[in-house]
Amino acid sequence: MLGSELPYPIDLTEIDGADDLHDPEEGGIIGSLCEKYASLYKARSAHPLVNGSTCGILAGIRTLTRPGDSVIVARNCHKSVWHAIELCRLDPICILPPIIEEHGICGAITPDAVEEAFERSGGAVCVILTSPTYEGVISDVGAIAEICRKHNAALFVDAAHGAHLGFSEHFPEFPRGADIAVTSLHKTLPALTGTALGLVFNEKYSARFARNLGVFETSSPSYILMNSIAKCADILSDRSDLFNTYRAILDDFYASTQPKKLKLIKTDDVGKISISTRNTTFTGSSLAKALRERFGIEPEMVHSDYLLCMTSICDTAENLAALSRAIITLDSEAEYLDGKSYPSFITELPPAEIPLAEAVWSNIPDGGEISNAYVWVYPPGVPLLLPGERITDEIKKHLEMLKNSGISPKIIKTS
Repeated sequence: MLGSELPYPIDLTEIDGADDLHDPEEGGIIGSLCEKYASLYKARSAHPLVNGSTCGILAGIRTLTRPGDSVIVARNCHKSVWHAIELCRLDPICILPPIIEEHGICGAITPDAVEEAFERSGGAVCVILTSPTYEGVISDVGAIAEICRKHNAALFVDAAHGAHLGFSEHFPEFPRGADIAVTSLHKTLPALTGTALGLVFNEKYSARFARNLGVFETSSPSYILMNSIAKCADILSDRSDLFNTYRAILDDFYASTQPKKLKLIKTDDVGKISISTRNTTFTGSSLAKALRERFGIEPEMVHSDYLLCMTSICDTAENLAALSRAIITLDSEAEYLDGKSYPSFITELPPAEIPLAEAVWSNIPDGGEISNAYVWVYPPGVPLLLPGERITDEIKKHLEMLKNSGISPKIIKTS
């Protein structure tokens, strides 16, 4: 049969006996899977996602807000968060994350910063943040949740990069405390690309979240992806030893990898291996090129003066040893370069001259001082500039720095 190498036998649709992703039956194959993941993540309800975390983020933010609401949002959130704010016509009150000066990456959103944002928000109904970040920085979600409750506001957490957390004492806890969280199985666990989970921790939002998933997620879900989600659940339930082995090989990697000029950036999640090229003759781009072409190692993300290598329970000691040898070899070839270092993210909020939801439809002309586009580096897909924001001198310098270091920001116009 033409194309018989494809997995047609498991490419089912929602026929009798195959359950319904958007109306799972208790005891059905999807209903049972939902219950299993709710138990694994200690959530009130869990929703398998086959359109990635993006559809869960859109549905979650719509669940917790109404058009015109004010929301407090970490400025380093993924583009899907900003698309949700645009679509739901929300008024964002931004928190700019601090920069970890040593490495130039975004730090955690602090409870004090959230409290201060409430004081200037005039009644925000929801806080939206990313934890862990792409680089593995984790915010104190529990403390932030307490502040949200004090202000009668909900908390949404984009935990796309934290699906593996909480399954071993050797890794941080999954960021519980949110009313709704979304996490990507495919990023850090053995599951196919596009698989994710929506996790509802506050029961009062379960039905509304399910309804909103029907708006943003396909009505023809892939049973191939759901089969992958189910197999991942089996691994999480039965193979806790994998996490112990994973942490052991990570510890061996850090102990045996001691570069002198390149630097390893160690964050809350040690499975995210970031390598800083600051003050060396390497840029993030040139180091990535060397890893790819000379050692067959493909980094997950490249920035101006660092790159990120993603690891998971699927990695072996041999994998990490190969990365270690490559880093030590390239470190021996690097030379010190005493130059100006730049943070990976903006350090000042550009003034929002036109509200985001309005700016998208405003036909802002090209060549002016007000942005008519989203501007981001992908990955991680975090906007450096939003529609309606003023194009400040800092933004211009930041974009020029990225260009000079071999990074090409994506400019997505709104009209």
